[in-house]
Amino acid sequence: LDLIQFIERGRLPLFLSRYVMAQPLGTILHACDKLGSVINANIAIVGQGQNGLMMAQMLANMGARHIITLDMLEERLTYSKKNKATHTIHVTVPMDIGAIQKEVEIITRGEMCHVAIDMVGHQGN
Repeated sequence: LDLIQFIERGRLPLFLSRYVMAQPLGTILHACDKLGSVINANIAIVGQGQNGLMMAQMLANMGARHIITLDMLEERLTYSKKNKATHTIHVTVPMDIGAIQKEVEIITRGEMCHVAIDMVGHQGN
C-alpha cells in the first residue's frame, strides 16, 4: 500500500509511527522556549493528557521548583507523578475553586504559582 492508502484507512505505516510524537514535542519545546527561565518557579499545569505530561517533565528538567498538575482523571495524575510533577490535584465536578486555591497556597507556602499553563484538550463526540 502507498502512504495515501494507509492514511485513508486511518493507519500509519510502521516506519512513520515513531514520528507521531515529534509534532507535539515540538510544540512543547516552543512553548518552553517562550516561557524563558523557570528556575525555582511554581507552575500549575491544568490537563495531563499526552501534552500536559510532556510539559510537566520538560519544566522539571528546566528547574521548576513546584510543578502542580491538575486533572479530572486520577489515573493521569498517577502518570503525572512519574513524569516529575511534584504535586497533583484531582479536580472534581462541581469544581471547588476555593479548595484548589487553598491547596496551591499550602504547597507553595503562600507564594501561589508564577505560571499557569492550560493543556486541556478538546473532548470530541
